[in-house]
Formats: sequence, structure tokens, C-alpha cells
Amino acid sequence: MSAESMQPPYRFPTKSVMLLFDEVISTLVWIKPMTDEIGRIEPRIGLHDLRVLMVVVEAGSMGKAARLLATSQPAVSRSIGELEHALGVRLLDLSARGIEPTPYGRALLKRGTAVFDELQQSIKDIRFPVQLSAI
Repeated sequence: MSAESMQPPYRFPTKSVMLLFDEVISTLVWIKPMTDEIGRIEPRIGLHDLRVLMVVVEAGSMGKAARLLATSQPAVSRSIGELEHALGVRLLDLSARGIEPTPYGRALLKRGTAVFDELQQSIKDIRFPVQLSAI
């Protein structure tokens, strides 16, 4: 056998390819914890918790929200606490005017309201299928 036929059928990567590979790997290492964080939060945030947050802010207190939701004040507090724990931020502050959303709470309420609007429209579409053909 000649020396040429004994060479491996591949070429070793050039330095620029290795640098690019290192960059891709470091990017993936940075993205993975972020996706893990989203996966950790997702299952713990439900429509019920968003609804409780919306009612608390509308009512201005946990007690009033509990009465409107026909539940106990500790259940409302627990729901808000679970949301805050899942997101790792405070969503509500107590002020002289009652409970008010923090900037994080306002951001979640904005998106939460959009979710409920879409859900209500979907329910209308299901109840009135004649209108679906126009979509």
C-alpha cells in the first residue's frame, strides 16, 4: 500500500472552522439555560393564575378579588405568590390606593389581557360556526 492510500479520507478542520465551531458551542451553552428557564416557568403559569392577577388589580385588594372570584383570600394570595415565584419577580405592590401592579405586573397584565381576548374570540367562533367561513 502506498502512503497516499493510508491517509484518512477527511481533512482536519482549519483554524477558522474551529473558531466558528467554538463560537457556535458557546452560543448554544448560553441559549440552553434560557430555554431551560422558559421550560421551568411555562407549566407553572396558567390561565387561572392570570385571571386572578387581573381581578386583584381590577378590585384593588386581595379580599375584594376573592369575593369576586368566589374563593378565599388565602387562595388568591397563594395564586399570586405562585406566579411571582415562577417568574422570579414581584407583580404587585401595596400602595395607599390599594394593590397596584409593578412594571412586571403591568407587562404580564398587558399580555394576559390579550390572551383572554383571544380566548373569548375563539369561544365565540366555536359557538357561532357560521362566522368561521368568513375567516
